Amino acid sequence: MFRFILRSIRDLAQHPSLFGGLCLALLAQAVFQLGSPLALKFIFDEGIGQQKLDILFYALGAWAGLLVVFSIGTFGQEYYNTRLCVLALNRLRATLFKKMQALPPDYFANRSPSEVANAFGTDINAVETAYVRALPPFIQQTAVMIISLVLLFVIEWRLALITIASLTVVAFLPRLFGDRASRFSKVYAEANDRVAAFVQENTATHAVIRLFGLGSSRSRDFEQRLSTLREVGANAHMFVGLVGRTAFIGTGLSQLVVIGVGGFLAAQGYMTTGMLIAFVGLLLRIGDGVGQVTVAVPLIMPAVTARARLDALLAEEVPVVEDPGAKAVDRLKGGIRFDNVTFGYDPAQPILKDLTLTIEPGQAVAFVGPSGSGKSTVMALLLRAYRPQKGRVLFDEIPSNLITEDSLRANTSVVPQQAILFDATIQDNILVGNPDASEAEMFEAAKAANIHHTVLNKPEGYFTRVSASGGKLSGGERQRIATARAFLRDAPIMLLDEATSALDPASEEVVNKSVSSLAGKKTIAAVTHRLASAVNFDQIFVMKDGRLVEQGTHQELLARRGLYKDLWDRQQGMSLDGEEGKPVVTAERLALIPFLAQCQKKTLEELAGLFVVEQHREGAYVFHQGDAGDKFYIVVHGRLQVVVDGIDGKANVVATLIDGDFFGEMALVKNQPRAASIRARTDSWCLVLARQHFLSLLNSEPTVKDSITAAIARIQGP
Repeated sequence: MFRFILRSIRDLAQHPSLFGGLCLALLAQAVFQLGSPLALKFIFDEGIGQQKLDILFYALGAWAGLLVVFSIGTFGQEYYNTRLCVLALNRLRATLFKKMQALPPDYFANRSPSEVANAFGTDINAVETAYVRALPPFIQQTAVMIISLVLLFVIEWRLALITIASLTVVAFLPRLFGDRASRFSKVYAEANDRVAAFVQENTATHAVIRLFGLGSSRSRDFEQRLSTLREVGANAHMFVGLVGRTAFIGTGLSQLVVIGVGGFLAAQGYMTTGMLIAFVGLLLRIGDGVGQVTVAVPLIMPAVTARARLDALLAEEVPVVEDPGAKAVDRLKGGIRFDNVTFGYDPAQPILKDLTLTIEPGQAVAFVGPSGSGKSTVMALLLRAYRPQKGRVLFDEIPSNLITEDSLRANTSVVPQQAILFDATIQDNILVGNPDASEAEMFEAAKAANIHHTVLNKPEGYFTRVSASGGKLSGGERQRIATARAFLRDAPIMLLDEATSALDPASEEVVNKSVSSLAGKKTIAAVTHRLASAVNFDQIFVMKDGRLVEQGTHQELLARRGLYKDLWDRQQGMSLDGEEGKPVVTAERLALIPFLAQCQKKTLEELAGLFVVEQHREGAYVFHQGDAGDKFYIVVHGRLQVVVDGIDGKANVVATLIDGDFFGEMALVKNQPRAASIRARTDSWCLVLARQHFLSLLNSEPTVKDSITAAIARIQGP
């Protein structure tokens, strides 16, 4: 606690003028507290005892003057202290915010949002309360008690020794509960954080809770957390209170002993009545000081714990992505090169392995490959979110770590995989890309992202306010706003991280055309699982297991009949806009599904006509683990996650499904519960085949049905 107090004094002293004013205000109050008992000595000994009216009036006048000084000091304390604390805490907030801005994405991914938010809420509030209401009286009364002890020795050293002995007991008593008070305060703060995290989770999953009738069970879970909070909270408050109460009780015992011994010494002639009254007055000041410290301690203890958490956040290591000698660049030409790059989020498990490739200025290139191939990690290094463990990423042959952060960001525009909007209007969110852009330029960017007319159809148009989570916007609308933001930014390099994954096919086509129109004017690097988006790109880099396995144009890669050709074939033969709006899947595409490969073409053609379209909005579940299985799905457009409930009750994402992937095949031949949940990562469209339709077709071909059952069993495993 004393370390916290000294640290706080150093923080406040960084504003000398206000800090000096506060010290003078506290000193003015201390002068009254120390001077008024001494005035009593003259009032009773000379003024009353010797009937010297002049001394009596002077002493009373001095007391009145001290009271005026005390009053001024009281108002001065409130004035200087409140302003000083606001400045000091804003300085702390700014330092915390700057630190959080510098922390890597992994830091936030491994922590609940409430834990991070509490740094600026609960923790800062605890420190603020200590600064404003606890520190000034604690410091002032501690000084008054120390000076009072010195004056006690001046008045009567024997009685002062007895006072010291009794106050030693007073100082010892709070230590009986101090350790437990500190320990329970920390546990209570952690329990409070868990309650806040649960409430935040409940808010985020409110729709699912209502749809599945989980309100009662969630309430029971919340009651359990409240029960824990109640138990540890009661202990925390009790022991923190006992720290002060024991000090107060000890002071009372000390006063009883001192007044008794002092009365004896006065009766024996060792001190005058006025001296005893002054002595007792100073002793009462010590008692008052202990009382005010008693009130201050419970306010300081939570602040100690809160400040420790804030210090832990400030001590978090920030990965070095920019060297101290980095220099600003004006405008890059757009050349990019990976020079023998090896990188892994865990250095012991590299994701990219000796990756070397070159992107010429003005080229449009795409990174494609199966899930886990490393293409998203390539984007993370292009964004300079991380630094390679080996090799270099160069822009115009300048290592990225030698370019300042601000100048590198000024030369790039980004469409992230997950659109992030600010709590502002749609116009404000688009203008983030270029705050100086004109309204006409903003409209052109919005048209290029196919969002302009959608915005105009909203009641407030471009002045429609959205939240950080997007508000009432769909996932596709959020993504198109983020895309417009990137189009508006006048940067030589554009980075697209699954930029069209959340878009409907029509919007995707418009955005792809807009991106193509920028070819030659900007360097475009896109990560995509939608190979159709990369058909017209200058170069396509095909990744597998962290290595570049193929490179070339779309036609060149198809001619090689390698991994790219396999990925391409999986995504062909399907559409959502057939004649009269019916979905289309060809017999040739169905034949690529392993357990259907043995079916005759006629059977597959009949089967193709039984598929229907299902659209699943971002965040919605296609089905849940344990649901009855009755459909088979092929992903035509979008991204979905395979989610399995863990033994700890948490939902774990075990796989991601993209265009061309299929799932739910066991439901075609076996009536068994779903082994996992499927959740839409983005707005997604699937071709769906109902079990009864599939079985009715195959009942006429029992041998085919048996073969399919065996093939599915092999896919599912033992």
